[in-house]
Amino acid sequence: GLLDMDTKEFDQIKKIISKKIKEERIKHGYSVRTLADLTNIGFSHISRLENNKIPSPRLETYLIIFEVLEISLGEVFSDLDNLPPFNRYPPDH
Repeated sequence: GLLDMDTKEFDQIKKIISKKIKEERIKHGYSVRTLADLTNIGFSHISRLENNKIPSPRLETYLIIFEVLEISLGEVFSDLDNLPPFNRYPPDH
């Protein structure tokens, strides 16, 4: 079908993003509670997000957290480019 990404691949992608969020939160010296306050996202939601426990996180949630933690979208997406399904596409030359 059109959607070539399986559940395992999607989970792997979420895992990478979750790990990045947790690393950057710690680097900023923020507790989960502080990040929750700064983003207006619930404490338990952030905790579950960091532990990859949310089946289909919303892009908006990621973007709000990325903004607060100063996470570069380019950096996140270039990491994902090396993972399936994206690494199956030929590079742009």
